[in-house]
Amino acid sequence: MNVLALHAGALGDLVLALHTVHSLSRSWKASSVTMVARSPLARWAARHGLLAETLPFEHRAVRGLHTPGPNLPSGTRTFLQRFDRIVSFLGGVDDPVSRRLSTLPGLDLLAIDPRPDETETQRGTHITQQWIRQIDAPAHRVALRPATISLSASERAARTDHLSHRLRARPGRIVLCHPGSGGLEKCCPVEILIKLVETAMLRGWNVGWMIGPDELERFGPPYVQRLQRTAPVIYEESVEVAADLVSGADGYIGHDAGMTHVATLAQVPTVALFGPTDPQVWRPLGGTCRVVSFPPDGPLDSWISRVLLHIGQSHHASHDGARLKTP
Repeated sequence: MNVLALHAGALGDLVLALHTVHSLSRSWKASSVTMVARSPLARWAARHGLLAETLPFEHRAVRGLHTPGPNLPSGTRTFLQRFDRIVSFLGGVDDPVSRRLSTLPGLDLLAIDPRPDETETQRGTHITQQWIRQIDAPAHRVALRPATISLSASERAARTDHLSHRLRARPGRIVLCHPGSGGLEKCCPVEILIKLVETAMLRGWNVGWMIGPDELERFGPPYVQRLQRTAPVIYEESVEVAADLVSGADGYIGHDAGMTHVATLAQVPTVALFGPTDPQVWRPLGGTCRVVSFPPDGPLDSWISRVLLHIGQSHHASHDGARLKTP
């Protein structure tokens, strides 16, 4: 069975969609999974064997999905007929794209509305389970099985060496801390993060900040200079380069944000800092991630110790991760 997944969301949502598609494809014993996505992380996932192929929405065979009218252009129809089943995260069954896709004869369409269901969210149902339940008919009964990326020892060593070079690190553990997120309310106060990084460095760890264009645009050079007084700063040149660097780290600390999901996908020991959002619904999936809430619910030193404990005791997973391409 050849499966096509359609996803137009941002980085974190894409990783969650990968977990969902992985679970579905294993259940169906799919031979390959192709994904059309807006986030460049899809290319990174394909490069690591999680997907057989990935295409942008700008591809000429894909652009017709959003062509006005009830029917799909002939080129788009020809492209879609390569697949036996489509998992669309572009909207529910009444979405215009879903209605056009449903006109293809013999194609099994599973349309998922990616927006959280208020009732399920109040129950604390993880978003991936919400998505699966939308299509959880007897013919598509599945269990959630998170996807992972497994690097060989040589691949991980090469990425660690590159990261070490970027940080000018001494021999020892390398930890990245990402102070940003899509919304200010999701970010732990920078004063606390600075204290956290300082404490990690006193333990002899190599620590670096990772920041992206959102932080630069939102806070400007003074913010970067403040971080640089504590530890080296790495700029996200691109999502794919940042993902390579993260996968070479010995630990990662971040918020309810996309790169935190990437770190867990790459089996890096990760602490996800959650503030107002519910981790039961939005937490990264994978055994290497631990959720810690903020603001600290006790003395700051105790909270910092709890955050660093997971990084200090964890090691990279040595077992092979399941892959979407070969469920």
